[in-house]
Parts: sequence; C-alpha cells; structure tokens
Amino acid sequence: MRAHSFLALAMAPFAFGLATDQPNPPKWPDSVKVLSPSDDVNAAVNAAYAINGGDKDNGQFSEKRFAFLFKQGTYGKDIEVPVGYYTQVAGLGSSPTDVKFTSEKGVYCVQGTRWYEIGALNTFWRAAENFQTAATQQWWDGGNAGMLWAASQASPLRRIAVDNDLMLFQYIKACGDDPNWPCPAAGYASGGFIADLKIGGTIAFGSQQQYFTRNCEFDTAGAAAWNLVHLGSVQKSGDIQTQCGTNLLIPSLPSQVLSVGNTPIIREKPFVTFDSGKYYLSVPNLRTNTSGTSWATSDDVERRDFKNVYVTQPDDTADIINKHLAAGLDILISPAIYELKDSLKLQKDNQVILGLGLATLVSTTGKPCIEVSNVNGAIVAGLMLGAGKVNSPSLLKWGRGNFKGDTKNPGFIHDLFVRVGGTNDPQEFQVEAEVMVDIRNDNVVGDNLWLWRADHDISGLVKNEDNPCDTALNVAGNNVTMYGLFAEHTLKDMVIWSGEGGRTYFYQSEFPYDVHEDYGEKGFASYVVNASVEDHDTWGVGAYSYFRDYNTTVLSGIKSPETLVGRFAGPFTKFLNGNGAIEHIINEHGATASVDSNLEYLCPQKPPVAGVCTPEQLSICFQNEHGACPRQPAEGQQLFCDPSKGMSSPPGCADTKVNDNYCCYSYCTTDAPTPSPTPGPSPTPGPSPTPGPSPTPGPTPAFYHKCSDSEESKCNCPTIPSILKGKAGFCNPNTGGCAFAADGGPQGADKDDYCCYINCVSSFEN
Repeated sequence: MRAHSFLALAMAPFAFGLATDQPNPPKWPDSVKVLSPSDDVNAAVNAAYAINGGDKDNGQFSEKRFAFLFKQGTYGKDIEVPVGYYTQVAGLGSSPTDVKFTSEKGVYCVQGTRWYEIGALNTFWRAAENFQTAATQQWWDGGNAGMLWAASQASPLRRIAVDNDLMLFQYIKACGDDPNWPCPAAGYASGGFIADLKIGGTIAFGSQQQYFTRNCEFDTAGAAAWNLVHLGSVQKSGDIQTQCGTNLLIPSLPSQVLSVGNTPIIREKPFVTFDSGKYYLSVPNLRTNTSGTSWATSDDVERRDFKNVYVTQPDDTADIINKHLAAGLDILISPAIYELKDSLKLQKDNQVILGLGLATLVSTTGKPCIEVSNVNGAIVAGLMLGAGKVNSPSLLKWGRGNFKGDTKNPGFIHDLFVRVGGTNDPQEFQVEAEVMVDIRNDNVVGDNLWLWRADHDISGLVKNEDNPCDTALNVAGNNVTMYGLFAEHTLKDMVIWSGEGGRTYFYQSEFPYDVHEDYGEKGFASYVVNASVEDHDTWGVGAYSYFRDYNTTVLSGIKSPETLVGRFAGPFTKFLNGNGAIEHIINEHGATASVDSNLEYLCPQKPPVAGVCTPEQLSICFQNEHGACPRQPAEGQQLFCDPSKGMSSPPGCADTKVNDNYCCYSYCTTDAPTPSPTPGPSPTPGPSPTPGPSPTPGPTPAFYHKCSDSEESKCNCPTIPSILKGKAGFCNPNTGGCAFAADGGPQGADKDDYCCYINCVSSFEN
C-alpha cells in the first residue's frame, strides 16, 4: 500500500467526525452470502436461481440482487453454480487459483430462453470473477468441453482461470417448451466482454454477434458473427489473424476480426479478498502497454483494510452513504436497489465506489445517481444506474469540466450498466434522462459500459419514443478511452465526442426501434465525433438498425471530420430487420445496409492477391442461381472456384486449382492459389524465394524510395496500426494503390512504381 494513501485513509474518519473504524469483518446484509467449501453451496445458489434464473428469461426485471463470495479452497464435484440475473459470483482469494471449482459444470450461465431466435439475447446483468474452474462438461454433442457462459451485454467475466474451453454461446437440440421438438441451432447472442482471463483451451464465440476481449490469454479463438476485437490478448497457437468483411475461411459468413496489440493503459477492476479473518479491498495498480493477464505471473495490487471501507445496508439513503464518502472512506455497495434523493458525491482522490451483485442506484429527484468531482484516480465499478420519473440531465456526471487530471492516475469506470426504462410500464408512468453518462474531465477510462434505453419492459415492447433519453454517452473531456462500449436505442445521437485524444476499442450500438422517419431527416447518427475534433481513433465501431415501427433511413452510422475517417479501423453497419436503411457507414463512405445487403464493412483498399477470389468472383461462386460452391469447408481445406462464365452457368468447384480460371476462396495462402506445379496450403520449399508468379510474403525484396508529400497525397493510404502491423506501407501515386509489407509488399507488374509512405526502414529505401 502506498504510504500517503494509507495515511489519508487512516486519518479520514477522525477528520470528518466518524468516531470509530468500520468493522472488519463487516456487517454483511442477507443479499451477500460468504461461502466455504463445507457449506451447502447448492442450496444457497439454487434458491437465488429459482428467483432470478431459468427459462423464458425468468427474473429479467426482478427486484432481488445476490452476491456469492467464495472463500479460498476447492469446491468439489457435487457443487455447481448457475448464475442468473442480478447475480455475482466472486472468489475471495488474492489469486484466481485460490478458489477452485472442480465439478463438471462449475460456475456457468445458460442462455435465458430455449427458443434459439431469442436464446441469450436477453441474458443480461450478471457477473463472475476471480476463481479457477476445471469444468469438463460437454454442453452439446460434438461441442467443446469446459465453462459455459451464454450471455449478452452487461455480463462480464473477469480474472478467471479456465482450465479447458470457454463457450460463449449455447447450441440447443430443441426449441420452445417441447423437448421433443427438434430444431438444433445455436441460440442467438449479443455479447459481450471478457477481461483478464487465462483459458487453457479454445474460446468458442459461435453465434455471438460481436465480442470484445481485453488482456486475455488463450490457446485458440474462433470468430464472432460480425465483429470481434482483441486488445492486449494473446493467442498461444500463433498470431491472431485479422480479417475485414470477406471471411476466406468460411465464405458464407462475412465477418471482422481485429487484433489491436497492447492495451495502452489499464487499472483492473477492484475486488474483495479475505485473509486471516479480515476482508480487504484490493485495488490493482496502474499498468501501461500490456498484454496478457495481470495475475498469471505476478499481481500488483494495493490492499485496503475494510476498517476504511463502508459496506452499505439495503435501506441506506444517499445522506448516509455521502457521510462516509465525505470522510474519505471507500464504499462497497451491497446488492439491493437504492432509490436516491441525492447524488452520491465522490470528492476524494483515489476513492472507490464498488458495487456487489449488480447493486442498482435509481434517481428519484432528477439528480445524477453519482457525481464525481475534479479528482484524480477515482474508481466507479460494478453498478447499475437507473432513470426515475423526474428527468435527469445525466445519471453519471464525471467532473465539472476544465480539469486536466493526472495522466498517470486517470479515473476508471468498470462494469457500469445504465438503463432508461425496462422496469416500468410506460402506460402507468415514464422514466427519463437526457444523457446517461456525461464525462467532462480529462483522463478517464471506461472499461465495459452498456448504456440502454429499453426496447422492451415489464409490459412488452416499448413504442412511441416512451421513456425518452437523448444520448447514451457524452464525452467533453480530453484523453478519454473506452474499452468495450455498448449503447442502444437513444432518441438522438447515441455517442457524442467533443474532446481531443479520444480512443474507442470496440463499439456496439442499435438505433432506436420506435422513431419516426424524421429521425433520419434530422441527421442523427450512432457515433458522432464533433467537427472541431482533430485527434480520435477507433477500432471495430458498429451501428445496427432495426427500424421496427416506421420506414426510417439514416444517412450514416458514424459522423466524423473527414480528416479522421482513415483512423476508424473496421467500421461497419448491420441491418438487423424491419424497415429503412443505413445509407453509409461513415459520412458518405461505405455501401448501404438494408434488406438487400444487410452487412457492410469499410475495409482498407488493398491490391488484390493473385489467385484469391475477389468479392465480385465470390458473388458468382456463392450466389449463382444455377448452383453454388461449398460454403462450409473443413478446417484447413483449400477450395477453388471458376467464376469465369458469370451467372450464365454453374461455377466450377474443386479442391485443387484446375486451371487459371480458378480462384481460391478457402484457407488461401498468398501464393498457393496461383499457378504452381505444387498447389497446397504453403509455398513449395526451394532455393528460389519465388515459387510462383506471386512473391513470397515477408520482407519486401525491392528497395523503395520514401514517398514525397505530393506522391503520398495521391494515394490516401491507411495509417491504421491493425492493418500495418508495425510494418511498412507503400503507395503507387500513378494508380492510387496501397500495399503493405505485412501482406508481402507491392506485387504485380507495377510494383516498381510504389514508394514507402509509413514505417519506412533502410531496407525499403534507396
């Protein structure tokens, strides 16, 4: 523990009139169960699951909250822990390996509905962290074996050692209530966020629409349906292969995988530990430029004694909690719903407000649930915030503005889930907020936020723009970073960013279902970077539409200064269902996402690789009315197609390159598909570095001069790190073409016309 932090916390109770230290052990309310291996764990967790779990999304809008805290030890083969709504399962060890579950299922989450078209789409608001699982359950025939976590947004996994595989979706054999009604399918799912996990086997994303991993370690990982972003995550079997739009491995499923490299700055979420009869609030220290987990080799944390931590009781008021905040104590908010007449005011440097069991704060007077002053190092984590009947300008207000803060001690927001609506019937009363999260100070990091204007509630579907909320996130501060941002259904621009130096790593959003046509006419978008901003980067920003009630069309999913368009890596739009369209991806770039073409990516322009099918050729191979080539190749199987006759006749399909008309569409290497005496998945070894017409991928063999400013301006080639992978980029000022050393460098007859425009080293210059 830092000496100055200890002194401040030790003196604070006396300075503010609190006569005694807080008790340690604390007075836990009934909503917190501290369990040991000898306890009747199954009885405790099953009682909670009966209330907040089970089929048909039982418990989705329950008022009950639960936290199960497991002391160090091994929990045997008869102990299984299903996790339902508003339930958190957490180990109390200093390392995840201190608490181990050895049963076949261990800690798990099944999708909330057996009907596959709903599946896990509503499986929200739960959490698990800080333990080890040796689960070996094979959840369906032929599937992976290990831990199951079939959930969507607001259901994070953190700081877990998974011995075997991790399945983030669920395959089911029957639909509805009748187990004899076969319709085997993967249940739909809309995740998701995992961080600081070490997985011994494979991560199976399956039917997950999108997913974000941060600082995880795993053997191998599949792809999500539309968007998968890895940040600071490490694949032991080799580099994570990126792809944009065209999936050459499974051509019928276009998708995106971005591997961004190291996490620039992170302080992992605080957690509770137990040692020698005492409880501690463990606050991980700040790390920069990291990959992999925080705990596998060492664990750098500050332990704060619970004598300086106030544990709330379910009937606490804002006044009671604020008294302890003013005294400088950290606050542990117990599982419950707290209806607040005033904001919780966090006014001390390095102060922590940590929720357990999806603790929920509801504004009843229009004031923000939490106000963070102009302070450094504040942490707000593990909470749900809800709007009330009186309109709130915001539900989390971070700072007063014009506060630069400390770049070496930023504020953090972990696992914050905000909702407007859901628990009310709009016909009886409405709830509302202008903005869900308003960040005005500099140097703040968000780590898993879901900001949701409810599309459904206790009475059914939400319509008529009921439960109004304008904006999910407003960022006015500089140097604000978001890791895993989810925003849905607000009635104006969903995210508005006016601060400089913003960074967003993964963004999932849905336009509102119930807006009129004039929503599009007013120019609203999902993600808006204001016109004055000069510095902003994103990776994997997606905007989805389901204009359910009206024929609404928006001009663009993303609005940004034109100078920043190239700094959006992998932006895309998705038409889910309904009416209307998203005309462009960003500004006026990108094709229309509509019922005719429902998934559109804005990918960097690369020169075609000789012998690999172009998108135009693929459309013939897979959409020919006379026939189509196989869409589901076996793992590692190269497949080829002859699209030369167009749509007038069936395409030729083969597992070898029959002649020069054939192109490769499955498991293609750069030069294997080209005419070569030895076709196969890898180049033929030999003394020559060029076994076929295409150059061997690797360091570019030619010398290239560095582009002049005028040459570079004629190409407008991307500078996105995930494309360049730290290697040189090349430009052809005659054609505007772009090439990348990571893909083998310039190729073709005009390769000598290229110059180097970025990451140029001596071997590429003359």
